[in-house]
Amino acid sequence: MRQAKPFSFSVAIALCAVAVLVASGGAASYPAGSPEARLDSTRAELIALRGSLATPAARLLLSRSVASLGWAIGADCWSVDGASLDSARAGRCLDAIRVSVARLWTIDELHASAQLTAIAESVRAVALDSLEATSPSPALRWKVLHDIVDGDIDLGATDARLAVGAYIRAWKRLNGDTFTAVTIGAGAERMEPKLDFNPAGSAEAFQVTATGSSLSRINLYVDPASTATSLVAGVYADGEGGPGQLLAQSSTPLAQGGGEWNTVHVPKTALTPGATYWIAILTPTGGGTLRFRDRCCGGRGTSLSVMSQATSLTTLPATWSSGRQFKDGPLSAFVAD
Repeated sequence: MRQAKPFSFSVAIALCAVAVLVASGGAASYPAGSPEARLDSTRAELIALRGSLATPAARLLLSRSVASLGWAIGADCWSVDGASLDSARAGRCLDAIRVSVARLWTIDELHASAQLTAIAESVRAVALDSLEATSPSPALRWKVLHDIVDGDIDLGATDARLAVGAYIRAWKRLNGDTFTAVTIGAGAERMEPKLDFNPAGSAEAFQVTATGSSLSRINLYVDPASTATSLVAGVYADGEGGPGQLLAQSSTPLAQGGGEWNTVHVPKTALTPGATYWIAILTPTGGGTLRFRDRCCGGRGTSLSVMSQATSLTTLPATWSSGRQFKDGPLSAFVAD
């Protein structure tokens, strides 16, 4: 699997009564019938369509489209009921949806008109919800409704790409263009040189130093050679030179074959700038082989990574038990808010 020194250590840390934000590593659920829930079910349908694609280029583009859509599902841009968007954070989610639809639109051999329509109708519902929740002037209301009608015409002509653009334009007329830059809290959005992998059931944690004060998402570059069907990612506090207590974790489905940064949304978690943390990644038992990028093998790495002692995990453990240690970092991953 990888070249490494046969060195291992165990981390012993007393369990204490500390309230820790830990999300389930299982599949998330969203309020039934909400736009967010519909986007989630549409993502699952798109993943299922991958097997119908004949060419590697089409499969890769579908994987990248699913990854873009994942940026907007389970994110902190949504209201609790999954029906409306937070005006301060919605820009990133809407742009992710737009990118996903644009990518899907270019896959000639993909028959996904139903899924493209479902995405467009979800954005339309969000725009209408915002119109009902605000009290725009008559002139602004007319412009918003005009955008929505334009989108309906485009959707009727089976052009979901233009329809999504029109519905997003309607939402932004009411709320402004609220795109906010991602603040990286640890790690880096950098492509490392080596392809590495872990079998399903085995987790690996990579050492990082916090540069920010919080995180709400974990981003991992999944290599196109990956066969993993889901990704569990989490962050651990440092525990005497290795991962200690789990601070947050969650999961996201993957379309086999990555080629994109995939996002796992987690509860907002505080970080201490300058402190050591560990980004942990896992594909649950039976979920394929996760392939990613780091500085694996031959002493090229500059930071530590540690395998889990357990090899049949389905979620990340609350307290890490260490297997073999390597110097494979940094990983092509970052946490952000």
